[in-house]
Amino acid sequence: MSGSSIILEPKQMFQTLQDMEKATQDILKLIQDVSAVLEAVSILTFAIGFGELIKAAEAAINQVGNAVVAANNAFNSACRAVVNQLVEKFASEGAKSDYGSPPFVEISIKINVADHAQIYPPAMKAFHNR
Repeated sequence: MSGSSIILEPKQMFQTLQDMEKATQDILKLIQDVSAVLEAVSILTFAIGFGELIKAAEAAINQVGNAVVAANNAFNSACRAVVNQLVEKFASEGAKSDYGSPPFVEISIKINVADHAQIYPPAMKAFHNR
């Protein structure tokens, strides 16, 4: 045997592809949830430098989302030739010819410009009393 191979019964292969498709959707939903939380936090602050931090998180989240979709689609593509040969035989059991995921829709988190000042009276009073 010259290389590695994975042998699955057809029904197991279809179930594996379906499970990966579902897991990909679940991960992308979680990514959207995290993004929503970051955006909610972002709206609450005008701190200098916080916008850059949020934008760095946004970039990392987008990389993860794209990687998850790419991994799912690579596995789907590797199985596609076999799937296409078997799909007619197992179509009645819900088999389909494509278990890929659509492209990841990248997020964009709105940030506030650091144009507000925060006044903390106890600190001002302490500074004044020096």
